[in-house]
Amino acid sequence: MKKETGFIFLVSLVILFSITLVFAESSLDQIGNKADAANNFLSDSNVRSNYLKAEWAKILNNTLPGKVLLAVHTSLQKNATIFYPFIGLNYSFSLNFFLAILIWIWLVVFSLNLSGFLFLSYMTNFQLKKTIRFGLFFVSAVLVSVSGLAAIFSNLFVGIFSSQKDLMVRFFSAIFFVILAIIFFKISKIFKVLSAQVSRANLQKKKDREIEGIKEELKNVKKSKSGSSELDEDAENAKQFLSEFGKEIKGQED
Repeated sequence: MKKETGFIFLVSLVILFSITLVFAESSLDQIGNKADAANNFLSDSNVRSNYLKAEWAKILNNTLPGKVLLAVHTSLQKNATIFYPFIGLNYSFSLNFFLAILIWIWLVVFSLNLSGFLFLSYMTNFQLKKTIRFGLFFVSAVLVSVSGLAAIFSNLFVGIFSSQKDLMVRFFSAIFFVILAIIFFKISKIFKVLSAQVSRANLQKKKDREIEGIKEELKNVKKSKSGSSELDEDAENAKQFLSEFGKEIKGQED
C-alpha cells in the first residue's frame, strides 16, 4: 500500500509539472511577441527555455527545499551523463527526463514481479531468499536499461503531449497517461501477489513431503524394532532348545 501511494504521488508530481509547463508556455506567446517587437535575436525555443528557468528559479529560491533542489540540480548538471546508461537520457530539468525515470522504475518493478511469477515462484520461495531477490532485481534493471524502453516511451508521450496546442487536450492526455500507469501498476501488483501465493503453496508442498518422509522413516524404524525383537525371541528359543538338547544328550551318555 505504501509503495502504491508513493508511486501515485510521483505520477501526480509529473502531472503537476506538466500543468505548470502548460501554463508557463501559454504565457510565452505574449513574451515572444514583445521579444519580436523589440528585435530580440533570441529564438522562440531560447525564449521559452530562459523564461521557464527564470520562473522556476524564482519559485525555488523562496523556500528552503527549493534551495536544496537547486543545489542538487546544479550538481546533477555537472554530471548529466550518469543517467544515460540507465534511461537513455542525460539529466535535464524537464518533463521528458522525469517521466523517463518513472517509466524506468515501473519497468524494473514490472519485470521483477513478472519474472518472479513465471520462473522463481515455481522453483523456490524467492521472497525468503534476499540474494535471489537482489539478483533478479539486478538482472531486471540491466535488461530494462539496455532495451532503452524508458526513453522511447517518454519521448513518445512528450512528443504527443507537446504537439497538442489545446490546453484541455494536453490535460486529458496527462490524465490518460496516469490512468494507464495505474492500470499497469495494478497488473504488476497482481503478478507479485500470485507469485507469493505460488511460493507459499510450493513451500507447503515441500513441508508436506518432508512430513511424509519423516512418517515413513518412523514406520521403518518401528518395523525394524519389531523385526529385531522377533529375531531376539527366536534366538532365545533356539538357545533354550540347544540347552535342553544338550542335557538330553548328556543324560543319555550317563
